[in-house]
Amino acid sequence: MQAPTTIKSVLQRTMAKYEKNPDSAINTTTCLAVIGKGMYCTVQEGDAVLRMDLPKSVGGEGLAVSPGVFGRACIAGCVAMGIRIAAELQDCPVGNIQVELAMEFDDRGIFSMTKVTAAPIAPRLNIALETSVSQAQIDALVSHALAHDPWFLALQMPYEVGVTVQPLEVT
Repeated sequence: MQAPTTIKSVLQRTMAKYEKNPDSAINTTTCLAVIGKGMYCTVQEGDAVLRMDLPKSVGGEGLAVSPGVFGRACIAGCVAMGIRIAAELQDCPVGNIQVELAMEFDDRGIFSMTKVTAAPIAPRLNIALETSVSQAQIDALVSHALAHDPWFLALQMPYEVGVTVQPLEVT
C-alpha cells in the first residue's frame, strides 16, 4: 500500500518543477464579472461561478453576499493557507490556524461624497495558531508566510493596474 501524499511532498514536487522550469511558475488567471440591469453580479473564472450583490442601502437587492466578503475572505484565507505552507516546509508543528481580518471603511468614499478614500482604513489581521513551538518561532513563521503571500502583499503594495475600456454591443 502506497503511503498517503503529504502536503509537504506535494509542495516539494511543485517547487522542484519550478526549479527545473521557472517559466512554468508564471501564469495568468482571468475572471469575468457580468452585471445586467441591477447590481446583482455573476463572476466566472474557469468552472468557478461566484454570485454577489450589494445591500439595498446601496442599490442592490441583497440577494447574495457583497463583493467585500469575497475580498476579505480571499485575503484571510490566503494568509491562513500561506501559514500552512510555511509550517509544512519548515516542519513546524501547527494544528488549527485562525485568521481574522478586520477593516474599517468610510462609505462616503464609494459615493464620491468627500475626499475620503473608498479603500479600507487600517486593515488588521489577528492570527491564532495551535502549536507547541515558542512565540519567537511562531512570529518568524508568520513573518515568513506574510512576506510570500500574494494577497497580503497585494493589500499593501501600491502598483499601477492596467485598465482598458471598450464599448459593449447593446443587445
